[in-house]
Amino acid sequence: MTPSIVFAAAFIFLVTLAVLSDLSRLKIPNWISAALVALFFAFYATSVNKWPDVGLHALVAGAVFAGSFAMFTAGWMGAGDVKLLTAVALWAGPEKALALLFITSITGAAMAVIILAGTFYLDWDGSGRAPTMVSRIFPRWIRRGLTPYGFAIGVGALLTVPSVIF
Repeated sequence: MTPSIVFAAAFIFLVTLAVLSDLSRLKIPNWISAALVALFFAFYATSVNKWPDVGLHALVAGAVFAGSFAMFTAGWMGAGDVKLLTAVALWAGPEKALALLFITSITGAAMAVIILAGTFYLDWDGSGRAPTMVSRIFPRWIRRGLTPYGFAIGVGALLTVPSVIF
C-alpha cells in the first residue's frame, strides 16, 4: 500500500466523520480539524520535493480562514465550519482552492434552499402547532431552519482534495 493511499483514506475518513458529526449534532469536534492539519504536514513530510509548496498551501488556508472568520462574525457560519474549511483549504492549496470553494458554496446554497422549502412546507414557522408525524422524522436542525454547512464543506473536500494527494 502506497503512502498516498493511506493519507487519502485518512483524509476521507476524517472529513466523513466531520460531516456525520455536523449532520447529527450541528457540531464539528476541534480534534477533527486539528487531525486534518497534522495529517497534511505528515503527508508533506513523507513527500519528495513538495516542501516549497507548503507555504502556498498555508497562504491559501490563511486567506480562507480570514474570509470564513468574517462570515462567522456575521453569524453566517459556525466556528466548527470555519476550522474545517480552513483545514480542508490547507490540503486544497492554490491548485484546488477555487474549486473547493465553488463546490462548497453551490452545495451549501442548495442545502439552504431545500431546508427553507422544507420549513415552509412542513410549517415549522413557529406557529405553535404540534409537529406532525412526518415532521418528527426530520432532524431538529431542519425544524429550526439551520444548515449543517459541514456537509457542504465535506462534499467540496471529497470532490477536490483527493486529486491533490495523488
